[in-house]
Amino acid sequence: QSLDAVEGGKADYGYGNAYSVAFYTLQNGYKHLVTIPKGKESRAYSIGFLQRDEILLSIINKALSAIGEGQLENLVLEVASQVERKITFSMVMNVYTKEIAVIVFIVVSILLFAITSYIRANKTLSEREARYHALMEQSSEALAVVNIETREIVEVNRQYTELFGYSLPEDSPLYVSKVIVEPEHTTDNRYTKMLKDQRLLPMETITFRHKNGTKVLTERGGTVVTLDGRDYLLASMRDMTEERRREAEVAQDVELAKWVQLELLPDLPVSPHFTLRSLYFPSHGISGDSYQVEWKSEGNILRGFLLDVSGHGVSTAL
Repeated sequence: QSLDAVEGGKADYGYGNAYSVAFYTLQNGYKHLVTIPKGKESRAYSIGFLQRDEILLSIINKALSAIGEGQLENLVLEVASQVERKITFSMVMNVYTKEIAVIVFIVVSILLFAITSYIRANKTLSEREARYHALMEQSSEALAVVNIETREIVEVNRQYTELFGYSLPEDSPLYVSKVIVEPEHTTDNRYTKMLKDQRLLPMETITFRHKNGTKVLTERGGTVVTLDGRDYLLASMRDMTEERRREAEVAQDVELAKWVQLELLPDLPVSPHFTLRSLYFPSHGISGDSYQVEWKSEGNILRGFLLDVSGHGVSTAL
C-alpha cells in the first residue's frame, strides 16, 4: 500500500527493504518510484516447512551453514527477481509500440476500405433500385416481380394494382396461385423448366383473378432477372378484355359482310344438259373475288369470267 500511494501521488515517500521494493516494483510495473538506499539493515534468513521433518531440517541447516554470506545474498536476490509481473497496458505499449502502431494502421485501413466500399456499393444499389422502380412505374403494362422458388409476388407497380386490385404490402403475402385461375400445379409443370432453361416466358393469354373475384383475360410474358443474387421473374401483363371484345365485334361484322357478299353473287344459269355449281370459300372469310356465268346463242354457248382481286381479307372486299 505504501508503494501504491507513492506511485499514485498520494504520498511523497515511503520506506521498505530493498528486496520488498524490488519485488513489488517488478510485479506491479511501477514507473514513478525512485529508490534511495538509506543503509544496510541486518537480515536473517529462514526456511519454513509445512510439516516437521528432523532429517530434512538437519540437511537444510548444514547446507545453509556451508553457504557464504555474499553467496546467500545473491541467491536471495536472484529468487526475488523471479517475479510474475502483472501485464499492464502501459507495459505492452512500451514494449510493442511499433508493432501495435502497424497493426492499428492496418486494421483502420481495412475498416476504412470496407466502410467506403460498403457505402459505394449501397449507393450504387440504391441508384439501381431507384431506376428500377421508376421504370416499373413508368411502364404502361402491369408488372410483377415473382420469387421463382416460393412463387410469391414480392412487388407490383401501379398498373398492376389498377388491373387486378392487389397492392403490396397491403395484400402480402400474395402468391401466384391466388391471382391465376389456372391451377398452380399445372403452371409449375409448364413453366418451371422453361424458366430454368430459357430464362423467359413467351407471351400467351391467361385468365387472372381480380381481387373482387371477377376474371380478367390477360396476355402475359416475362423474363428472369437477378436481384441481390437471387433469380426473380419479371412478369408483364396486358388486359386483353377490350381487345377481344373488339375482335368479336369485327368477326361479327365480317360474318355479316360475308353473308351480304354471298347474296350478291349471281345465280348460276340452268341448263337441260348439265348442272352448274359454285364453291366460294375465301381464305380469310371474306374477299373481293367474284364471277359471272351466262348462256348465249339460245343456250348453245356458255360464257363467263372470274374476277380475282389481289390480296386477302376485308381490304380486298372493299
